[in-house]
Amino acid sequence: MKSKVKLEYLFPSVSASRLWDLVGTPIGLSDWFCDTCEVEDSIYHFEWQRNIERASCLKRSNGNVIRFKWEGDDSPVSYFEFKVMKNDLTTDVVLEITDFASMNEEDECVELWNTQVDVLKRVLGM
Repeated sequence: MKSKVKLEYLFPSVSASRLWDLVGTPIGLSDWFCDTCEVEDSIYHFEWQRNIERASCLKRSNGNVIRFKWEGDDSPVSYFEFKVMKNDLTTDVVLEITDFASMNEEDECVELWNTQVDVLKRVLGM
């Protein structure tokens, strides 16, 4: 059984299109999420230190949302997703990350995403 983890990160000085370029494209994902990323027939190949993990792209709305499911993840409801939004009140750009963690591993999941988003912010010059 997995539990849903939903996180929001504020990017006040970044355009939505720039953030999307980094979370919604293979080249952008290679800048902060993994060492390299390649796509073949909606299958993303993420490489970290010569280890390759594959994920199917379940949903993609250019400029807004991309959803993946790891190959070998048997949970019928789990996925991970990046969603770029604009706060209507402040006009700040927000990155919403949704992931699923095994029971008692929610804190590790949050810590992992916090670390990855720190790298993303450095890439963006924040």
